[in-house]
Amino acid sequence: MSKLVPGDEAESLMNLQGIHPDSPNFASIYEKHYKALNLEKPLFYFALVPDFYPENIRSIINQSDRNQIKEFLHQKIAFDKAWAYLNARKALSAGILNKPESTSDTLGEMKNMIATLNFVTDVPSIHQQWKAISPRFKTMHVDSAPMDDIVENLVPQKSYFPSFRWHGSNNQFHLWASNLRSGNLGTSIKDGLPVSKKIASAFQWTFFLSLLNLLISVLIAIPTGMMAGFKTGSWFDRISGSFWLMMYAIPSFWLASVLIVYCTSDKYGAWLNIFPIPGSWYIPSGQGFFTTLSQYGKQLILPIVCLVANDIAHISRLVRTNVVQQRSKLYVLMAMAKGTKPKNIVFHHVFPNVLIPMITVIGGKLAAGFSGALIIEVIFNIPGMGRLMFESIYNADWNVVFGILLIISFITLITMLISDILYSYVNPKIDFES
Repeated sequence: MSKLVPGDEAESLMNLQGIHPDSPNFASIYEKHYKALNLEKPLFYFALVPDFYPENIRSIINQSDRNQIKEFLHQKIAFDKAWAYLNARKALSAGILNKPESTSDTLGEMKNMIATLNFVTDVPSIHQQWKAISPRFKTMHVDSAPMDDIVENLVPQKSYFPSFRWHGSNNQFHLWASNLRSGNLGTSIKDGLPVSKKIASAFQWTFFLSLLNLLISVLIAIPTGMMAGFKTGSWFDRISGSFWLMMYAIPSFWLASVLIVYCTSDKYGAWLNIFPIPGSWYIPSGQGFFTTLSQYGKQLILPIVCLVANDIAHISRLVRTNVVQQRSKLYVLMAMAKGTKPKNIVFHHVFPNVLIPMITVIGGKLAAGFSGALIIEVIFNIPGMGRLMFESIYNADWNVVFGILLIISFITLITMLISDILYSYVNPKIDFES
């Protein structure tokens, strides 16, 4: 998907360096970056393309030529015909510039005609344009006969077949995977820092938010869910059920926007100006995590509220449902018949059985917190993995994006594995060995 978005990494890197397309050395620097990032290599080990496609279109280093060839291919123009047209157009332009007998007015007119063709990639328009300017070239004694034949042959393919192209191990994916096996996630094109270093700096904030979110959610959701489950139909059950249902239905990004608008300024009343406005985080090089936390800790209150609101609602309702199911079981009736105190029934009998399905849910919440915090970190400008990923996608810094996705996937696998192990530990009936 990263290869389908407009632009490429070389162009993004040059934009970040302040080198724009109108710069005199743009083409040479672009070629240097393009090769350094291995963008001229095929994407994968093989490709299945129409038979009129080139072996590897990425080997065309000139950005303008490559983009125009893509336009021709989309119109089903064979690569050899499209490439011949580009070369003939360049040769015609060079011949005009080297024509000594041309006056300045004539030379300017011919340049304008060529420039018109340079910006046209629609095949019917090329035929129309060339039909209009070709006679003028002849009156100026310019040999345009080769161009006549090439433009005439510039017609779409009527039929074509799929072609299998084998690229071998010299491709972009293989190089990336080889570096990954050695623990090298690559280098960020934005600042040249190792991806692992950038992610490590952002990981601690996302991990802190996710862990705090999970801790607060569990400490609030489990007691409220247990109480609502044992007092089914009571005022507490009805009020808490309606409130948590409402909180579960509210999108986190909308709640974040509302809290920022109403609770971080005195525009709607001084009593609402409770929390600090989300601002920029200036973290000097070498400053520790807890030092930064002491400076900007207040800015984490609203993000935590937005994160826990949805999770508390979800976990609380699940706990309540499980408690209601367990209360109808025979072992609870037996315990009541034996005169067991309600407190002991709750903590010694019902709670362990309610906890079993919650292990998987809580483990999933911890893993989901790393990806779910993305939009919250962007809104509140928190320097975590979510904001880093957003900025990296915007800047086409794909090495950072891939590194974050791999870490989130790895954390998800680990948390799910731990959940399964705990599931077996809590419930002796589950035996993985058998």
